[in-house]
Amino acid sequence: MIRVFCDGTALTLQGHAGAAPYGQDLVCAAATGLVYALAQRLTELDAQGAFKKPPEVTLEPGDARIRVLPREGYAAQVEEDFRLISGGLRLLQKHYPEQIAVES
Repeated sequence: MIRVFCDGTALTLQGHAGAAPYGQDLVCAAATGLVYALAQRLTELDAQGAFKKPPEVTLEPGDARIRVLPREGYAAQVEEDFRLISGGLRLLQKHYPEQIAVES
């Protein structure tokens, strides 16, 4: 099972969905796609000077961690980006409750 922990500026995913063999699991692929989209968005915001320090990003099989410390003028946008991704992950949980659990 994928376990997701999310707040306004940090996201952690651990585990595998186990819905299919490694490399063929659509639930894992969907969750990974959402996390990669967030990582890319934060990279773009970092280039604009949105953070007090570079984003902490770890993207490994079964272990994804993202944490940022936004500057004042970017906090609302960053929280909205995290909210969007966590919403997608919650929708996955709704359809695949045996494979993914989201805690916010």
